[in-house]
Amino acid sequence: GKEELTRLLNTYFGQLINLVSEHGGDVIKFAGDALLAVWPARAGHFPGVEDDLGVATQRAVQCGWMIQRDLAAIQPGTDPQLSLKLAVGTGRISALRLGGVYQRWEFLVTGNPLMQVGLAESYAQPGDVILSPEVWMLLGDDCAGELLAADNVRLESLNFSLPLRAISVPALSPAAENALRAYIPGAILTRLAAGQSGRLAELRPVTVLFINLPHLNDTV
Repeated sequence: GKEELTRLLNTYFGQLINLVSEHGGDVIKFAGDALLAVWPARAGHFPGVEDDLGVATQRAVQCGWMIQRDLAAIQPGTDPQLSLKLAVGTGRISALRLGGVYQRWEFLVTGNPLMQVGLAESYAQPGDVILSPEVWMLLGDDCAGELLAADNVRLESLNFSLPLRAISVPALSPAAENALRAYIPGAILTRLAAGQSGRLAELRPVTVLFINLPHLNDTV
């Protein structure tokens, strides 16, 4: 059973990543069972980025809609049944590189769109795509939805269909590959150095504790 669950999760997340990439998004982070993806938008002179903020937001919303439709088709037909809650925000983000200690670095994105996503996700049910108020203000004429609390909107239909355009993946030089290794956790680097790339997934007994601090920002 555990092996079958691992296979199912790998298939599910593999399809999810493929859909994000096919719609022009870039997967930035995994955090437990959550995934963060961004759609670059043109701001001044930004080589390689053709979409303005409105089109980039449309691509993200369309991707979320297609994910909810297509991933339902790969369900095994028996338990466990997998489902997603999706939230979309829009605006300017900052990309940071943090670290340097023990030659380890971490890539971090921050900004108002992430706060929008965090708030919108709290209103989502499995199978939903929730649009932040900022997204709805930008795209309200291009889609239909149900108004929720705090002006968030549950997406119900799209009035547009953009052609797929996969994200452009640059070719990496050997120097770039070596530099990127600093962003890979040490435990995984050790496995890769030993040629154990096929054994990175592990099944371990764990205890998981989720803590929500909804009013933390009120005291900062």
